[in-house]
Amino acid sequence: MKRQNDTRMLLFLMTGTAFFFLAAAVPLSGVGFFLLAQATALVLGGGTLVSLFRRYHGLDLFSAASIYVLYVLMIALFSPGVVNTLARHLTK
Repeated sequence: MKRQNDTRMLLFLMTGTAFFFLAAAVPLSGVGFFLLAQATALVLGGGTLVSLFRRYHGLDLFSAASIYVLYVLMIALFSPGVVNTLARHLTK
């Protein structure tokens, strides 16, 4: 039963993190094909992580949550708004 509750907590974290990512990305870069590709990558990565979390009991909730948060940060670094801001800052 504990593993099932941990899976629910992980899914809750994934949903919240993906929602905050989309809420921040839409004003920065607008709705487009690239944002759809990023949202798809978040869903596929989250599904893969949940599958691994259910299968391998050596992976605890904190580790799985950390992996997903770092994955979201990696995707966020390659969003057009962040890339354009970094380009403007580095080319001054």
